[in-house]
Amino acid sequence: MDTLVAAERGSAEVLGWGVRESLLTYLTAVGGEIALSDGAEQRSHGFCFPITSAGATRIETRGAVRLSAHGGLFLLELRDLILDSSDGETRLLTHDEGAGRTLILGTAALVDSSDLRSAPLRLHAEAAPLFGGSYGIGTELAPVEFFATGISI
Repeated sequence: MDTLVAAERGSAEVLGWGVRESLLTYLTAVGGEIALSDGAEQRSHGFCFPITSAGATRIETRGAVRLSAHGGLFLLELRDLILDSSDGETRLLTHDEGAGRTLILGTAALVDSSDLRSAPLRLHAEAAPLFGGSYGIGTELAPVEFFATGISI
């Protein structure tokens, strides 16, 4: 496993996202499962998705994270995340294979997505049902981070 170091948006190789700490804590407490595929990895700061395409306003990734609990009654799949900064806001999107469309997970009132730690994502109405009703629209989600592979000193 490569060492990851924080990177600027323009030099990043990996997009990191921790979803929401309380959700991951809950999954652990109830014996839930986390399944990773297609290049996604779990790290101490959350999940990492390799960047496949990066433009001025859009970053695309590959990888899937499947969070489940209660025998599948709770199921959240994050697949091929997209970070889009256009139209006056930044959006984190995921592909919903079951519905055959892209869903907005969260938004930040920030046009420049180079430093999303200063403007955390807020849960979007499209994604609220995916969280099983546990979090309301506008709930703060984990920040998006950028990483590059490197050597830690």
